[in-house]
Amino acid sequence: DEAKPKWEMVQLFLEPGKIELAVKDSMNNHKVSGSKAHVDFALLSDAQKPYGKIFGSLQESYAQFKIDKNSEGMERVVAQFDSVDKEMKEKVYKTFVQTHPQSPVALYALKQYAGYDIDAEKIEPFFALLPQSTKALPSAIAFAEQLEIAKKTGVGKIAPNFSQEDTSGRLVSLSDFKGKYVLVDFWASWCGPCRVENPNIVAVYNQYKDKGFTVLGVSLDRPGQKERWLKAINDDKLTWTQVSDLQFWNNAVAQQYGIKAIPMNLLLDPQGKIIAKNVRGEELGKTVEKAIRSKVL
Repeated sequence: DEAKPKWEMVQLFLEPGKIELAVKDSMNNHKVSGSKAHVDFALLSDAQKPYGKIFGSLQESYAQFKIDKNSEGMERVVAQFDSVDKEMKEKVYKTFVQTHPQSPVALYALKQYAGYDIDAEKIEPFFALLPQSTKALPSAIAFAEQLEIAKKTGVGKIAPNFSQEDTSGRLVSLSDFKGKYVLVDFWASWCGPCRVENPNIVAVYNQYKDKGFTVLGVSLDRPGQKERWLKAINDDKLTWTQVSDLQFWNNAVAQQYGIKAIPMNLLLDPQGKIIAKNVRGEELGKTVEKAIRSKVL
């Protein structure tokens, strides 16, 4: 469409030294010299391109479903996006780390492979492949800290206890819910995918709330926006306990659990052990049903 303004972008992987970027007649027609790291980054970028086109198409579909207020369509697109993203991480980022562990780009690729919900057992062996010079970088040290948090919040671990105020200012602790299956749900009123998922959580809650299951919502709503948080709770009919310190991404519980993206959740058994993470859509209901059934049996 010629009526639309065109914009172009070049991504550069920088390193110490003199790097030259030459553009002929378009940003798409460029050449970078003086950076060995950028040569590796270009290889990685080329491997990503086929998936970029798929993501673009899915984003267009999601936008149209949102306009049409088609929640089922939006949920379907999110599931497709997750599936393609998982494939890309395995075939592009994982492969790059395996074949180019000495490259300065390997840490970037590993971060992309790890994603926001880090599986420490899966990722730590790849982090070990990186040279010591890479591990000494500030960004690598920060990533190592995220790995340590992931180890404490992985499936099979006892969920770290926390306390935060509910909507009325009463202090609520995770330990208060011992003896029940608990879905710790990280969300926010401003998070579109969270709001799309909420009806599904409501359905699962209503189906199993009398069978030893409950939900504890942890909101990453912004400072000074308590009314928006309360309105979303009311509009989405979230009748379970909700807590928040209204500190956006600096929410103390989100920091404690290494939450970098929402929606995100953890399913705990009656002893407080994490038995599943990031379960949504139909999978959530099936996982809760299986857990409760196993307890009964």
